[in-house]
Amino acid sequence: MAEPRRGDLWLVSLGAARAGEPGKHRPAVVVSVDELLTGIDDELVVVVPVSSSRSRTPLRPPVAPSEGVAADSVAVCRGVRAVARARLVERLGALKPATMRAITRSA
Repeated sequence: MAEPRRGDLWLVSLGAARAGEPGKHRPAVVVSVDELLTGIDDELVVVVPVSSSRSRTPLRPPVAPSEGVAADSVAVCRGVRAVARARLVERLGALKPATMRAITRSA
C-alpha cells in the first residue's frame, strides 16, 4: 500500500454511519501532517470525508474530479475523524493546494 500523505485523496472504509455521519466506503482527504504518518499499521490517520452531495457551504469546500473523485463533490469538514490506517483502501489522487487550504480553514 502507498503511504498516505497530507492532501491525498483515499478511498476509506468508514463503516456503518450513525445519524449525521458519513459512512460506508467513500473518498476522504488525509489532513494529518506528514510527520505523524510514520508507516505504523495501527496508527490513526485524520481524514475529512468527501460526498458527491453537492450542497456547498463554507464548511463543505468543493473537490473536483481532476483531484481524484468520480464527480463534483464536497469535503464534509464537520465529519473530520481519525481512522485506523487499515481503513485506507486505495489512493485516488491528490488535492490542489487551493482545495487543501479551503479544507484546512473549514475543518
